[in-house]
Amino acid sequence: WAREKEERYIIEDDYDSEFRYYGKPIPALQGIDESDKVIYMGTFSKAIAPAIRIGYMVLPKSLVPAYRKTAGIFSCAVSRIDQSVLTSFLSEGHFERHLNRMRNVYKEKHDLLIQKLKEIDSRITVYGAGAGLHVRVDFPIQDTRRFEKELLKRGVRIYPLSMYYIDGGPEKEQYILGFTKMQKEDMIKGLKAIREVYRLV
Repeated sequence: WAREKEERYIIEDDYDSEFRYYGKPIPALQGIDESDKVIYMGTFSKAIAPAIRIGYMVLPKSLVPAYRKTAGIFSCAVSRIDQSVLTSFLSEGHFERHLNRMRNVYKEKHDLLIQKLKEIDSRITVYGAGAGLHVRVDFPIQDTRRFEKELLKRGVRIYPLSMYYIDGGPEKEQYILGFTKMQKEDMIKGLKAIREVYRLV
């Protein structure tokens, strides 16, 4: 599709690919693109800390002149000090060590979440397991709104997939469950509430 017309490009937003817990890393489209038609974008906000607010972009060579011509009118909102600190963090190998440590932490939480969901009901389907910072979950229930409301009463908020749609929604409601920010103890409490409400509805 992108090769058919000169002005077509694929934007690859690769914001959490560093976190893969099983198997070999999946190569980026940009890395296997032989036509120079992929604009690759990423961020350090997920891998290090949201407060950093530093992203990056790898452009096809054909777009670099246009970028240099037009990007100069934009001011950079990231301080030079933050940029300098991040440069040192990367060049001295701290980023790779940080990623290895966080992969282990997140993998433990990821595996706990999957295990506890399967203990609730083996028919619960989990999508996107094995990588990333969240999973998509299909609970085999009819009254999804009641499910959400009963969980809220117990202090647990889950995020319906439909809230991410501009128009319409999924054929059947599913939920996004994140696991990286939570302590394991809080995850266990939340999953106990999910088990209780799941059996109620």
